[in-house]
Amino acid sequence: MISSVVDTIKYGALSGFTSTLIIYPLDTVRTTVQRGLKINKSNLYKGIHFNLVYAVLEKGMQFGVNEWMNKQLGSGFGNQLISSITAGLSHSIITSPGEMIKIRMQLGENFHDIIKSIKDPFRGYRYTLM
Repeated sequence: MISSVVDTIKYGALSGFTSTLIIYPLDTVRTTVQRGLKINKSNLYKGIHFNLVYAVLEKGMQFGVNEWMNKQLGSGFGNQLISSITAGLSHSIITSPGEMIKIRMQLGENFHDIIKSIKDPFRGYRYTLM
């Protein structure tokens, strides 16, 4: 049982890493355009180092929690639903502060300055849960 959960965590982490490498430049363009700033092609991967770590942790935990809950509860629609909801809630704990940091890094802010300035890392958390 433990080995299947660990394997799932590894595959989730790998999927987070891979999808970040592919999607990140598009997300940077979206964020830049939404802020009304000019797109600079040399900045498409700005801040990706944080986001790679964040995506690996986020997806590894989400997949792992879902797999572990499935093993604990067994099969059946209701049990699968509970497993998925639990995985989503655990995922949102990382997602809420992680997205705030990611967006600010995409816009060129320094990681250490961002961390020092964050007063409430879970501001907007309830919207993440929706």
